[in-house]
Amino acid sequence: MLVEHFRDLPGFPGSFSDYFAVRTGANEISGGANNKLVAWSIDAVPNGVEHYGLDADPLELDSLHAAGGQLAAERAAMRASLAVLRRCGMPGQASCASAETVVEELFYGGFD
Repeated sequence: MLVEHFRDLPGFPGSFSDYFAVRTGANEISGGANNKLVAWSIDAVPNGVEHYGLDADPLELDSLHAAGGQLAAERAAMRASLAVLRRCGMPGQASCASAETVVEELFYGGFD
């Protein structure tokens, strides 16, 4: 699932935090875990990432953004998924339905 918040008013006078997030569910990219990755930016400048394992941390209190190993691999897959989904539907890009298929193929070989 793609979740996003961004400034849609050109020339807005103040700094503004934007975020784009992707959430996985059971049997998805994360191999059965519920995870969420949030990428933050301020005035279009990247400003951090949060990664939560929602099964163990449903209140999102402890970000896993610095963890290595398997969590780093999950985070990389989620970041790639987010990049594909953020561009979908834009001029010259794939439709969002096609982007979902690309994500499925990239991370676990397609739909069962």
